[in-house]
Amino acid sequence: MQKAVIISKSYDSRLKPLTMAIPKPLLPINDKTLLEIQIEGLAKAGFEGIFLITNHKKEYIERFLGDGSAYGVRLSIRKEAEEVGSPALLSMMAEELAGAPFLCMNGDILTLVDYGGLYDYSCKQDSAVTAAVKRVDPEFVFGNVFLDNDVIVDIEKEPERISYILAGLYVFKPEALNFLPQENDYNDMEAFLRNMIAKHRTVSSYPIDSYWLDVNRVDDLGKAQLDYLYYAEGMDRRNAARQ
Repeated sequence: MQKAVIISKSYDSRLKPLTMAIPKPLLPINDKTLLEIQIEGLAKAGFEGIFLITNHKKEYIERFLGDGSAYGVRLSIRKEAEEVGSPALLSMMAEELAGAPFLCMNGDILTLVDYGGLYDYSCKQDSAVTAAVKRVDPEFVFGNVFLDNDVIVDIEKEPERISYILAGLYVFKPEALNFLPQENDYNDMEAFLRNMIAKHRTVSSYPIDSYWLDVNRVDDLGKAQLDYLYYAEGMDRRNAARQ
């Protein structure tokens, strides 16, 4: 059974006042919640066992989602005992996650990424962890001026700048569990991956070019509601045309 872990902070001060009444995973994206979109995408990709780790209004989420059977999955909702980083949370679940690769994702990611494609790709890599990355286009596009004291010595015209960010989606193979902290030694996933690299362990990347948005502010939620309607409906129309 393919497993996935969604790590979602249900309360986020950046989304106040919305998260004061509604857990962040249940914020509406048109006619569905953010969490429902994630679960349905995972179920479609063949993930049958899903763990949701949250820190706020766990009972509210349980009442809304039930055991996951309505979405075709087996859902287990956990409440973190204290504020710890994602790697430490995974470490606490090591026994349940051992034995096969599993997917881990942030609960504030809205995306149309192919979860199954990411999972299959990672299984073929000679690495313990595969991280999805997203290319971003820097807004600063002016030329670079080189100075020597007060004298301009060269001008680089609009250099190409390619930047990638972690997309909040990871696939862990069983051996990666050996590198997870037993306590909260690493505050975030970035620090955990840097530690892996420092220990000369390969971390594979999986570039994604599909729709992706990190929903962290009220403005992001409004953008998500407009964007997802456009992208999701467009995908449905393309799929229907192929049939």
